[in-house]
Amino acid sequence: MKVLKRKVKYPRIELKKGYPVLILPENSEKSEEIIEKYKKWIEKKLRFINELKVKYKNRKIYKRDEKEFCKLIRKFINEFEKKLQVEVKGIKLRQMKTKWGSCNKKGEITFNTMLKFLPPSLIKYVVFHEMVHLIVKKHNKDFWFYVKKEFKNPEKYEEKLLGYWFLIQSKPSLFYEFSKEKGVERFYPPLSLQD
Repeated sequence: MKVLKRKVKYPRIELKKGYPVLILPENSEKSEEIIEKYKKWIEKKLRFINELKVKYKNRKIYKRDEKEFCKLIRKFINEFEKKLQVEVKGIKLRQMKTKWGSCNKKGEITFNTMLKFLPPSLIKYVVFHEMVHLIVKKHNKDFWFYVKKEFKNPEKYEEKLLGYWFLIQSKPSLFYEFSKEKGVERFYPPLSLQD
């Protein structure tokens, strides 16, 4: 297992790169001791990752072109702008290494181009999740209150997103298709959201 030290308070495992990375606080002097101390916790997380990979290895991967993908995102944004009474100022599509989406202070939302391989229900969840950040910036109790109004069991969606992340990472042909877009960022101004 790869071990990195960062400015974090507690150890954690990051899974988004397709393999587990143990993140330790910078002031940790002996990573071996920490690994030993949290051995059961680490083993539990690794079992979870492996079970998830097995569970999702045969799931359907959707093939959408960029136009179809954008149309789906716009549809969900239009629906949720009304429900949440917010306005998305712009959409960016780009390759992201560790997350499905992000929302900035300007009201612009960036979506990972890998979303195009996911079922519509998961894209809808990610769009809603990011749009809630227009109201509540952090993943706190208020944030999850909004999310649970629309998606009763967000944990189920989060697990599916992680499962699909590993599935896509395990498909070299998809990953090649995805990596061809590397470095490309496309911005869609608010007017194009109405298309």
